[in-house]
Amino acid sequence: MMIIELSDRDFCGARYGKTYHHLILTYILASRWDEGVLLLLLAFYLKVVFFPSFFFFFLLYFFFRDALGVYQLASLLMELDPSDEASRILCADALYQMGWVEEAHKLLSLALSRNPQRSPILARLALLQLKKGFMYDGNQLLKKVIKIGDTSCLLPIMDIFKDEDRKLMQTHCRSRALSILKNKREDADIKEAIAYLSFAIIASGGYAEDCLLIRAQCYGHLGQKKTAIFDFNAVLKEDPGNVHALSGRGLIYLALKQQKVSLLICW
Repeated sequence: MMIIELSDRDFCGARYGKTYHHLILTYILASRWDEGVLLLLLAFYLKVVFFPSFFFFFLLYFFFRDALGVYQLASLLMELDPSDEASRILCADALYQMGWVEEAHKLLSLALSRNPQRSPILARLALLQLKKGFMYDGNQLLKKVIKIGDTSCLLPIMDIFKDEDRKLMQTHCRSRALSILKNKREDADIKEAIAYLSFAIIASGGYAEDCLLIRAQCYGHLGQKKTAIFDFNAVLKEDPGNVHALSGRGLIYLALKQQKVSLLICW
């Protein structure tokens, strides 16, 4: 289970908007009940949430803690402020979890029309397109996320995606990365493949052995040796005897040692 650390900035922002509403609803939608109620109590203690909101969320937590309850509250927030993008995304997430994919797609498409460069919206739409079998459209949306450079946007929504859809995202992104590496070997292509592999690793829950090994090799090819070692170590942490990871890391260490020796000679 992923942990979202809340900073003072989160709470300060909540004093002037609906940040605390969105955070609590996101926890509830992701079935992270304990974190949700702790955030609610802390927000009340800090006087970020006052009694009417506290009572409403208390009822939601104990009696309506499901996607429908989140949808109803997020819809209310959206009606109060039609420009509230975060509430619109929460509505879409709740609709998705209830199986209303088309309705979720319409909400996200509307949000995207207002802000075409929002990675969290693009990533969600990509998932829905892949789920509906529109692989080309889904891939084009993923390419937009890669172009923006925000591959980490998948992290906070993995708890929302269903297992079969995360697997679908993982399989598609892995396949796309392998296709790129098979046909193109320029640095720009390798960087794009790394982005797809990162999506696949995130969709897997953080550990996909083959994707980590391939990504490590890509980093090594680009000269990012320490980053490559990080991926090899991630594999070895789960499988200490993995031959590919051991040999790959050994070659990287050898290259780093030779580089160090060369620098000493030049010095």
